[in-house]
Amino acid sequence: MAVIRREENVPQAGDVLDGRYRLDSRLGAGGFGTVWQGRDLRMNRDVAVKTGVPDNVEDARRFVREAELAGSLAHPHIVTVHDFAHIDWEERELVYLVMELVRGESLADVLRRGLPGFHDSVGWAVRICSALEAAHSAGIVHRDIKPANVIIGAADTLKVLDFGIARRQLSRTDLTGNGIIGTALYMAPERFRGAVDARSDLYSLGCLLMEMWTGRLPFLGTSWQELYAQHIGAPPPRPSAFTPSLSATADQLVLDLLSKEAVGRPPHAAAVAQRLTSLAQGAEPTVPRPSTTPQPPSYTPTVLDEGAEPVRAALRRRLGQIVALPDDSDIGEFQELLGALIPEAQRELGPDDPLTTEAVLVRARRLWLRDPTDTALARTVPKLRRVFGEQDRRTIEARALLLGHQIQSEHADRTAVTAEMREVIKVAQNVLGPFDPVTLHARAELATGLCKGLSQDRFEDVKRRRAILERLLPDLVRGLPAEDSHRRDIHLTVADDAYLMQDYETAARYYDELAALGDSKDRGWPAKTFFAHARSLGESGEFERAAAMLAQLTNTLADEGNARSYLGSEARRLESRYRRRLRRQTHQPRGWFTRG
Repeated sequence: MAVIRREENVPQAGDVLDGRYRLDSRLGAGGFGTVWQGRDLRMNRDVAVKTGVPDNVEDARRFVREAELAGSLAHPHIVTVHDFAHIDWEERELVYLVMELVRGESLADVLRRGLPGFHDSVGWAVRICSALEAAHSAGIVHRDIKPANVIIGAADTLKVLDFGIARRQLSRTDLTGNGIIGTALYMAPERFRGAVDARSDLYSLGCLLMEMWTGRLPFLGTSWQELYAQHIGAPPPRPSAFTPSLSATADQLVLDLLSKEAVGRPPHAAAVAQRLTSLAQGAEPTVPRPSTTPQPPSYTPTVLDEGAEPVRAALRRRLGQIVALPDDSDIGEFQELLGALIPEAQRELGPDDPLTTEAVLVRARRLWLRDPTDTALARTVPKLRRVFGEQDRRTIEARALLLGHQIQSEHADRTAVTAEMREVIKVAQNVLGPFDPVTLHARAELATGLCKGLSQDRFEDVKRRRAILERLLPDLVRGLPAEDSHRRDIHLTVADDAYLMQDYETAARYYDELAALGDSKDRGWPAKTFFAHARSLGESGEFERAAAMLAQLTNTLADEGNARSYLGSEARRLESRYRRRLRRQTHQPRGWFTRG
């Protein structure tokens, strides 16, 4: 996390940064540093400038990377980033960010005056969703959606601030010794544990909707520890408990957004926008609704009704604390805690109660992730279908996990398993959306299962595998985070297959994309993959890069004692070839004719 120190006197009004950006008046200050109204002297326009002093070099570098992400977003409801840099300033390193100057007031200021009209608040929320959808599609998670980061301008325009910056910055407003109160009021449960995705922003949006519609937040802890406990384990109230005019549909939307588990929330911001638009039109949203015969709720039942049983609330809190345990925590402790909770839930609530079923699923899923041959998850699926229904996310995900493992097995009835997986994918696409992680992981498992048994040596097999996986890759890139193993595995396989088919230009592009994500370093590419990347570059005309990579590979193989291996010989041969081609390309003389 980049930490930027705020300096009250550096820089000052009237100073000019990089001979271009004049700081005119101080607008405010926050965890990042000082915010100025300024003037771009080159473009002759007013701008907003944020300045700060990084604690160390790595913080400055991280700031630049984040600013590059923010600058890549062009959207009518996202504040435009014009420029950024880190410079020397009075013997210190200073970072600054130049943005469009939005004239208006923050949503926090609006809410301090009282509740906005319902249709105004829905319209603002739809525009926030539009901004989030654009950012999430670009792989950027905001991480700090709150009223202070939303500006309402003239003619009811709306802009969301701090994309790409908030993803690593935590506001120091209301800072205590143990955390951040101002931001923690809106933080998703998983934020406290560190793992986030786009649905974490949707949880924050749920808090924001609650505040706009009721004048209060779902949780009102006054310390970091209290807020942590509430977000992790306490059920949120229904908005209509404070604003009775709100419909059950409005309640349902907020409660879905505030699901403790990310998988229980709407799949993406566009789905939230659609439901909000239906609300504004007075129509029912296109989400599963109860029939005349009551069905189990489609969301994790964490609603604090006025007459909620204290036993259920206590069990929910305990389950939330167990779920919050890190994945690498002691499995014995995990089993012991659930072993005590599940019988109690069965006794107090019944074996088919949603909370009991959820606890059984939590245990079965953790056991399956540790050992896919464990049968607990398979035994739990019929209960999930009965209690939650076929179209519940938990049912869909559990079935997809099991089928994904079976489809890779040599002993499975491949035809039957493939047909069932296609059925699950169809349900997932209809209910969760085509770019939901559950949908995409199921599609990835099906695709790799269909490729099982295809040879690396037969051209027709390589061609078929590439065709299957390459069609899927753009969707994986759009819907899954860069570090997702399904996405990276398929990306690398497609690159390898393009190389084997001697489609070097395409292979080089795919390898470059993976290298830019850090895949070669994160997972330690084998020498043959590094060689394939270098050769693909060389055969595509990038002789200098290819020769440099091959020289590096040769040195690595020599250090490992493999200099005389076939790969080492090929690396030296191709390096020599590409250096000759580079000389011809740049009209350089041969080395032994060059005078010293």
